[in-house]
Amino acid sequence: MLDYGIDAPARVRSFFSRGVWTLIFALALYWMNRVEYSCPSLRLGGAVALIGLAFLVAGYAMVWSSRTGKLRLHPGALGGEGNTAWICPKCFARQRAEFDWKVSEAEPDPPVKPTL
Repeated sequence: MLDYGIDAPARVRSFFSRGVWTLIFALALYWMNRVEYSCPSLRLGGAVALIGLAFLVAGYAMVWSSRTGKLRLHPGALGGEGNTAWICPKCFARQRAEFDWKVSEAEPDPPVKPTL
């Protein structure tokens, strides 16, 4: 299987880091206030934990789309079976030239009569 790497690795690392730190903050927030304010600390800690989980899910989605999503998209990319235009700029230029040639040989549209 081909591996083209992760798109925006610094951004992905940032999402995972923010997710972990936010979950740690949520746990600490709950732990420090659980005795005196049990219900509000659980609600606030849960809300902050959901934000942390959202960061982790976003990071996972970016890794998945880089590792798996691109390879699933590949056969149908830009309307062709086995199209490699998004990988190779030379391939894209060649395919674009072939497309322009096919369009120029197509039958012209019939003239449109103006209506009053």
